[in-house]
Amino acid sequence: MSILISIFLSGYHGKTTDFAKNSSCHRTTIAHFLNSGKWDESLLSDTLKRSVIEIIYSEAARTGKPVFCIVDDTIASKTKPSSRALHPIEDAYFHQSHLKGKQDYGHQAVSVMLSCNGIVLNYA
Repeated sequence: MSILISIFLSGYHGKTTDFAKNSSCHRTTIAHFLNSGKWDESLLSDTLKRSVIEIIYSEAARTGKPVFCIVDDTIASKTKPSSRALHPIEDAYFHQSHLKGKQDYGHQAVSVMLSCNGIVLNYA
């Protein structure tokens, strides 16, 4: 629960220190939990999605503003295959980069965000 609260309160920037700011647990405890804890990912994902929908739609009901769905298909460029990959180009392919105007080698991260009245939350 402290992880979800910290994401909503201060935003998540990819660091365990983001979680530690709003938790009574030390950051190494949180990192251990995230890396090797046994938890149900689908339950966490479903809970996060329900929370995002509840927050966004309550804001829409409160303000009368529209809800927007934003799809981001960013390409994380790679210069060489990961040393951790089981196969040389595991999960990395050539994608058309609109920013570079050519094909680019890397991971394509697709995220869906919901937005209302300046609040933008990651849905999936």
